[in-house]
Amino acid sequence: MVLAFGNLKNSAQQFGVSWVESQKILGVRFGHDITADDNWNKICNNFQRVLFTYEKRDMSIFGRANIVKVLACSKLWYVSTIVDLPAGYLKRFNSSMFKFIWGTKKFEPLKRQILFHDRRYGGLSVVHIYYKILALRLKHVHNIINSKNVKWNYFAKYWLGHSLKNLDSSLASNSVPHGQVIPTFYKGCLTAVETFSKLYPDFVWHGECTTKQFYDLLLNSLFTELAVVRNLPQIDFNLVWRNVNNSFVDPQARSLAWRLVHDIVPTMWTLFCRRHTFEKKCAFCDQVETVEHIFYFCDKVHPLWGVIRNMVNILTLNKIKLDFKLIRYLNFPKLSKFQLEVVLVLVNLAKQVIWGNRNDARFRSKSVTSQAIISQFIEKLRFRITVDKSRLSAMNFYYYWLVSGMFCDIDREKLVFNF
Repeated sequence: MVLAFGNLKNSAQQFGVSWVESQKILGVRFGHDITADDNWNKICNNFQRVLFTYEKRDMSIFGRANIVKVLACSKLWYVSTIVDLPAGYLKRFNSSMFKFIWGTKKFEPLKRQILFHDRRYGGLSVVHIYYKILALRLKHVHNIINSKNVKWNYFAKYWLGHSLKNLDSSLASNSVPHGQVIPTFYKGCLTAVETFSKLYPDFVWHGECTTKQFYDLLLNSLFTELAVVRNLPQIDFNLVWRNVNNSFVDPQARSLAWRLVHDIVPTMWTLFCRRHTFEKKCAFCDQVETVEHIFYFCDKVHPLWGVIRNMVNILTLNKIKLDFKLIRYLNFPKLSKFQLEVVLVLVNLAKQVIWGNRNDARFRSKSVTSQAIISQFIEKLRFRITVDKSRLSAMNFYYYWLVSGMFCDIDREKLVFNF
């Protein structure tokens, strides 16, 4: 089967071969009267199917961002290097992935621009679909400029030579022919170059540059200082984000810590200020449910911090004065690796237990006492230590949980808890 182009498209001559109106080549459909839907509709359905598969799972916000990046968006890149992604489909992809990340269709607590930031700077490293496609096109142009001896380069220069003469004058040489009408794909390449050149007019196109480097440069143009960083200049947020992302802490606890730093935990006061509710009372008492109250000052919660404060004092030899700001932002003073990670586990586990009990009281009308909160914390901490005994090396387990003598001992290869 042969796909006819140019004058052959309307020719009655058959030449003894089968002519077709369209043809799928390596998964991409080409031909006459082919629309964007012919290539992108199936990909859009597959994209949304991936998100639907994981939608109901109990995942941290970091896990959801990874699903989007690794499993969903990976379906876009191959086709987007060949045919343009229409604005309508780009909007659908963005809408679907941010609804999935937040787990809600009602509102997005943070600007999307913040989520594109690297996790080291308070974001989620969410992939920017449009900039990723631009980076792929920019890399193609970069290859045209730097790969002059490969055979495909002659076709590329035919279409783009004159248009890229500002980047490399040799591309516009009169010794090679040049096309007058630029194909759609190469128009997209020129759009990418124009966008990039406005951001980086002095960029040197000769030399090494990867797709990732182009993508990072494009993302840097979006970088803005976070409101929490601007409002609290006395806090070292490089340290904060490093501790928030510490992999020794449970992912769900890390997710809550990230939300707390960004001040987007949906307490009743936060929802009231956003006009999502008229209720302001704490789930445990009659006070206004602010972040400070529900996580620290509430009478049902404060006794738990007394228990944790004693643990932290023994563990760090009174190096840390545990207050709400330290609990919220995790900007602990310099500690050893093992001390720091145990303190992070204790503090983040406590916040997770508090928020879980708050939700039980709010949505399940469960009666909660301060002693019940402490008991649940101890139960979860013991479970964590038991799991660590199985997954960590004997030496690491010793430095994490045994060396202080406060948490546990091992008697005849069995754990004996000291709290």
